[in-house]
Amino acid sequence: MKPEGILTALGNFMKQLALIEIGILSLVGLICWLAGWRTLADYANCLVGTGFAIMIFAVLSSSGQKPLGDARYNFAATFSRTSTDDRAKSIMPYRDGYLSFAAIAGLSGLITVVIGLIIGSGAL
Repeated sequence: MKPEGILTALGNFMKQLALIEIGILSLVGLICWLAGWRTLADYANCLVGTGFAIMIFAVLSSSGQKPLGDARYNFAATFSRTSTDDRAKSIMPYRDGYLSFAAIAGLSGLITVVIGLIIGSGAL
């Protein structure tokens, strides 16, 4: 399999982000409709709140023990016969996955806040 180029990776990232954003906007719209908040200002407020909640979730998922793996596993791994390099190599994919999720979630939360602010200001 040929490794993808930077433009292909960026295009895939943008497609993924667009799909996530469409899902967020649709879900927030459905929740607002079911809750009886049917004005554009209510929808904008819900979008801003949801965007901030997503960004907080992204920050919490990228901090603490999770990016470095389970602390008990890392402690137990120090007594194994594998070298430090091998242990670090085994932890890296998990850390990269957590940080990748945090980046996508943080960016989608930021886009949701910006869309909510644009709708709320009446610029649309």
